[in-house]
Amino acid sequence: MPGKWTIDKAHRFVDVERQTLVFWQFEVTDGERRQFIEVHKPNAQAAEGRAIISFPLDPTEYNEVESLELDPDEPQTELTWRGQDYRLTAARALRFYRNTGEHPRDMLHLEYATEDGRRTLTFEFWSSTGTPVTSEGFCLTTEEIQ
Repeated sequence: MPGKWTIDKAHRFVDVERQTLVFWQFEVTDGERRQFIEVHKPNAQAAEGRAIISFPLDPTEYNEVESLELDPDEPQTELTWRGQDYRLTAARALRFYRNTGEHPRDMLHLEYATEDGRRTLTFEFWSSTGTPVTSEGFCLTTEEIQ
């Protein structure tokens, strides 16, 4: 993401069961393009937090990802996308809080990652809609963050 980016919005994703922050999501723009950066809190498996550049996939790509065939009650433990193998790393109920003060919304959040943890695929099954939002992400190392 070279260039100068401005944070337009900041949102919070909270684990409903534990009532703990899972990650912040920042909507950033460079004047023309919009991207998302997620900053995840450390968890039991990680010694430190992580940042993910997230690219929501267009709805026309849902069938290619086969996200509509994912069963949120019994998600696949492994899947392949664009030649990469992914394994399910987290399936949890999250509550989304906008920084604009709108009412929170609930979702089921499924996160898949490659073996090295550098690439992610996420599926957000919102309580208000039947269509999942699918995002492809790339984890940044601490050296890559300025």
